[in-house]
Amino acid sequence: MISNKQNICKFIPSAEIDTDINVLNFVYEANWHYADETVRTPFLLCIVTGGVGRYITPYGRYNLKMGDIFFIFSAKPFKLLNDDRLEFCYVSFIGARVHPLLDRLQVRFNMLYFSGYEHLVPFWKDAIERADSYNSDLVAHSVLYHTFSYIASDAYQRSLPDKASNLVAEVRRYVDNNYRDPQMSLTLISEKFGYSPQYLSDRFKHTMSITISDYVTARRMEYATAMMSEGNYSVKQISEACGYRDPLYFSKIFKKSFGIPPSANIKNNKNKTSD
Repeated sequence: MISNKQNICKFIPSAEIDTDINVLNFVYEANWHYADETVRTPFLLCIVTGGVGRYITPYGRYNLKMGDIFFIFSAKPFKLLNDDRLEFCYVSFIGARVHPLLDRLQVRFNMLYFSGYEHLVPFWKDAIERADSYNSDLVAHSVLYHTFSYIASDAYQRSLPDKASNLVAEVRRYVDNNYRDPQMSLTLISEKFGYSPQYLSDRFKHTMSITISDYVTARRMEYATAMMSEGNYSVKQISEACGYRDPLYFSKIFKKSFGIPPSANIKNNKNKTSD
């Protein structure tokens, strides 16, 4: 485990794994304390494994949290600030194929940061634990290309606006048919459709002007008010029917949406039907 907060650096021996991209180091940084502007000779692919920080370049400023991926370009100045227990892993690499590959991933000076890759954090942590003198080159290359494959998938989807619109329609249809499921969440939906949560959330909000979570809530509230209009159900029954296991949490969401608690709305509906 890498929970002892000690830095780990695995040097990668020269090997003819890929003559166009050579991995130099596989590193876990647990105690980052450099606040000055600096540069690195190789390229770095980094993933935040814990805490929060800030990545500052001449081309942009990024707030970092767990699951965020950021690139450090060769010979380009940057600052990396540890705001609160920032931890991250990185693979450093060089080679003639680097720039064409980064172009394919749509990684540029003004596009060095990608969020929503929390699912890759356990893979990175396990990989750096497994890396040893006899396999570090294989492990580091596998981490690099495995991560690249996810970024490439999202980059490809960004280049297909029509497909993205179809995806949003499919997500909306799925939510409309399943919003009463207590398991419904952004994570579940992203796993169902095979995209990162951040990409799916961004595409949905861009098209619908509402987040996926808010859309699920809206559909549940619509169903709740429909049940209340009948006047025959308790708050607990309505809560469960809408996909909420906790009636108190349901009441909180309902009051936030409509300004009154569900019990008051039920009572109002009963009074109307009795008049």
